[in-house]
Amino acid sequence: MNSPNAELWQAYSRVYALMENISFVKEQRARHMAAMQGLNRVLDAGCGIGVITAELAQNPHRRVLAIDNNPAMLEIAKRRLARAGGGPRVAITRGEVGAIPCASGKVDGYLSNNVLYCVANEDSVLAEMSRVVEPGGRACVSSARPAMNVEVLLEVMEDELGELRDPGARACFQEFAAVNRSIQRMLLNLHEPGDFAARLEQSGHWRVLEAGTAYLEQNFFVVAMRV
Repeated sequence: MNSPNAELWQAYSRVYALMENISFVKEQRARHMAAMQGLNRVLDAGCGIGVITAELAQNPHRRVLAIDNNPAMLEIAKRRLARAGGGPRVAITRGEVGAIPCASGKVDGYLSNNVLYCVANEDSVLAEMSRVVEPGGRACVSSARPAMNVEVLLEVMEDELGELRDPGARACFQEFAAVNRSIQRMLLNLHEPGDFAARLEQSGHWRVLEAGTAYLEQNFFVVAMRV
């Protein structure tokens, strides 16, 4: 993730896995995977701890490049991928989503999950997305809407996690909640799905295939084809 708030993301790396199996998170992950179906050279731009990267790598015909600029997140992602397999088909490296270490037209799939809200220069990120995806390829982008309300997400998470009687689990959730409330105060680049879709279309580089919401309607979710 491309952010100067290194300490915040360091804290997030410790507790991010708490949300992996929450229903609305799994639903969004499944939509990303469906958007990347049939694509064999996929970039996970802002991979975090590698949850989606690991799912992408389950396809034995697919090569995956995963980048993030937070060292703590990357270490967790590398350990996850080592357990999941994938070998030389998966490359995980430190990099910026606004300056991707990848040749032009090198990938046919670009996936960005909850990244745009924390980048300083959204224009550079979208320019890089257009540069690295070959014509006919697809991009799947999801990030925060203007109406994003972390409390909505935390309430559902706490319900699904149960009463969290275990003191360790309760402490983990409390740290997770604190970090997410801090993130909400620094949200950037907020979009409604129609607005983001129009921006892609107006660039002349993309034809939008889907524009909707996800994450309990807290996120926009847009899929587009590179033209």
